[in-house]
Amino acid sequence: METQKHRGLDDEILDRWLIFFLDCLIDLTEKLKTKYETYNSLKASTNDRQKQVLDYIDKNKTIQIKDLEEGLSNYSRNILKKDLQYLVQEGLVLTTGSGVRYHAKE
Repeated sequence: METQKHRGLDDEILDRWLIFFLDCLIDLTEKLKTKYETYNSLKASTNDRQKQVLDYIDKNKTIQIKDLEEGLSNYSRNILKKDLQYLVQEGLVLTTGSGVRYHAKE
């Protein structure tokens, strides 16, 4: 870039470089905003089983995995654990007691 030819000298021109740098930051910020809005608009998608888990938690307010296992006995414990992990990660379910109890998000 032309402005770097005179770096450190008396005739160094910083204004053009600074404007270029700020324009790049503005472009990057706009791209990131667009990307964020796209990802933010994608709501967490849940399958039917996960919806059943959410309904069960809503009805019982606070549950443990064993409660869920008894309530939804047609699914394995491992599947239910994975669903709970996903729902917690997506912010649809809250945990307390180092992840031992699960609560409906209000």
